[in-house]
Amino acid sequence: VAFEQAVACLCGAAHAVAVCNGTAALHCAMNALGVAPGDEVIVPPMTFCATANAVVYQGGEPVFADVAPGTLLLDPASVEASLTPRTKGIVAVDYAGQPCDYDALRAIADAHGLFLAADACHSLGGAWNGRPVGSLADVTCLSFHPVKHITTGEGGMILCDDPVLAETMRRFRNH
Repeated sequence: VAFEQAVACLCGAAHAVAVCNGTAALHCAMNALGVAPGDEVIVPPMTFCATANAVVYQGGEPVFADVAPGTLLLDPASVEASLTPRTKGIVAVDYAGQPCDYDALRAIADAHGLFLAADACHSLGGAWNGRPVGSLADVTCLSFHPVKHITTGEGGMILCDDPVLAETMRRFRNH
C-alpha cells in the first residue's frame, strides 16, 4: 500500500493499483473500462504486443492508428480517422520517455464519449504541458520490468482518479 501511495503521489493520481507486470496492468485496465466483445479500441502499431493483446483478452478488437513520423507517438489525426460507431476507447502509448499529445487525444475522446488510457510504461516521471504522467488519462498503466528506467525487478501499476475504477481493478487483480 505504501508503494502504491508513493507512486500515486508522484504521478498526481488519486489511486494506484499494483499488479504483477505491465501486461497485467493493461489487462486490468481494459476490464475495468468495460471493454467487451464487439468493442473497438484504438492503439498504435509502435508498441509491445501487450497493448493490443489486453483489448483482445476482453474480446475487443484493436484498431491500429498510425504514429507521427517525428515522434513515433500516436497521431491524433490518424486516431480521428480510425473512429467507428464501435470505438470504445483510445490507448495512447508513450515512447522513449515522451508522453503523447494528451490534450489532442483527450479532446477526441471527450468529443466521442470514449475512454482514454495511457500505456505509460516508458514515461514514468515524465510530464505533458506541466502535468505529470499519471494525471493525463482516465487510467495510466506502468511497468517496472527490468528493462524499464524505474524497476522493482518486475511489476506493474495502474493509476486513476476514479474510486470505482480503482476498486474494480483491485478486485480483478486478485481473481
